[in-house]
Amino acid sequence: MTRKPPRAVYIFATKSDLLLGLQELETARNLKYVLAGLFDEPSYETLHSANEIVEFGISPTGESNLDPCYLVMDTDRDLSSREVTQKRGGHKFAIDQLLNPDSIVWCPGGVHLDSGSVIRGEISTVSPEPVSIELHETFVRFLTIGFIRSTVYRVGAGALEMYRSGARLTHSLDAPPDYDLRLSKCSPADQ
Repeated sequence: MTRKPPRAVYIFATKSDLLLGLQELETARNLKYVLAGLFDEPSYETLHSANEIVEFGISPTGESNLDPCYLVMDTDRDLSSREVTQKRGGHKFAIDQLLNPDSIVWCPGGVHLDSGSVIRGEISTVSPEPVSIELHETFVRFLTIGFIRSTVYRVGAGALEMYRSGARLTHSLDAPPDYDLRLSKCSPADQ
């Protein structure tokens, strides 16, 4: 099988932007969401709706690389964690795509409350598995209903309204404003 390159779509969205398509998707398809990352224990909590995510639509850190990300997969798929030996001794347990090739990664991003900025989210997969590729395409299609497109970015109506009122659309509050998304040329996202 030929390995396909990673797929990623970057989003700027508020909670209401995200809920519009997610409610439709979750009605049509049974999904589960599991917090991705390195953990002290091999256990994990499974969420069956994005509405169950704590601080959904909020960027707690103001940094897209530090905000929570979730593995998203069909509920009938098994999820596996893997043990990762640490250089200083001991081990942690990873929840990621390596042992879960039928998943995608979703980092919702959202509004950073202290700054009023909208922090970039992401929908991606590095898996070449057809189930992952199809889930990625479906998730992007539903999640970005009503979004506008600017290059590789999709911007929801609420985020666009905040931008027009002076909010930053950025991947990091620490990044210079020159790196923010500027919306001069936009078109409706493909449905």
